[in-house]
Amino acid sequence: MAHSDVYDPIHNELWALSVMASTLDNVRVRVSGLQPDVQQERPQGFERSLAHVIASLRRGEAELIEVFEKALKTDNPSINTIFNRYPKAFVLNPAEELGSFMDSRETSLGLLRSLTSAQWERKINDPERGLVSLSQLAVERANLDLEEMDYMAQLRQAILRLEPIQGNDAR
Repeated sequence: MAHSDVYDPIHNELWALSVMASTLDNVRVRVSGLQPDVQQERPQGFERSLAHVIASLRRGEAELIEVFEKALKTDNPSINTIFNRYPKAFVLNPAEELGSFMDSRETSLGLLRSLTSAQWERKINDPERGLVSLSQLAVERANLDLEEMDYMAQLRQAILRLEPIQGNDAR
């Protein structure tokens, strides 16, 4: 998302908080009933597995918390706000990644919900992008969540086409 000083009444920090909170349930739905080994699968046409997406979300969440905390504690902070979205290709423990993401997201939501209007508008200086507000970062994170949830939904459908659910368990 490009930097803009124009206020968008729809894509603001409240919208971002709503999307980020709903991501917790969306991730749970997308992995529900899928065993850890199935979460590692990448059907043809998919670059990442469900476990890989969750690991990416977890890493991005940790970076988001770090950026917000530094921005709130430092005057005129200079911070790279382009997060590394794609960690290693294989995840050792998908359940641990999921739990870690859920915990990190709850932490970041708590932090973001506590911000004042002035703090939301606080700017940081990204060496590559220039001035970016905390509100803009939250909106960018929410947009990334929406992209990832769409990817995960498509990936889940592809996995289920490969192996139909038998009984109460998906493979």
